[in-house]
Amino acid sequence: MKFTVIVHSSPLSHQGSSSALNFCQAVLSAGHTIVRVFFYGQGVINADMKVSANDNLTQQWLALTQRQPLDLVICSASAAQYGILNAAQAKQRQLKANIALGFEISGLGQMMAACIESDRTVTFH
Repeated sequence: MKFTVIVHSSPLSHQGSSSALNFCQAVLSAGHTIVRVFFYGQGVINADMKVSANDNLTQQWLALTQRQPLDLVICSASAAQYGILNAAQAKQRQLKANIALGFEISGLGQMMAACIESDRTVTFH
């Protein structure tokens, strides 16, 4: 079975992020596929390097991608709202990139494409 996972919660304030990670680990262990993990709203904070330095959850997401290649995508609009920048955006604004390696910034089209390709979409708040 193919899954898309959508994470709405920050790793700092809600259990949704850790529940999503546990769900992904269980899905992969059972031999299923995760098409994409899409971080939306406060969920994009999972990809913030400033947070990952103090939060083990971001490191666990990245460790999971080492065991099983995963597409970790954060919403571009939410990333802009929470100040998360990739290298190109940071260079353009003369700032420092703060997106954790292993995450990418993209639009809602990526989420919709994954949902269409998946058998199930699961959302964590």
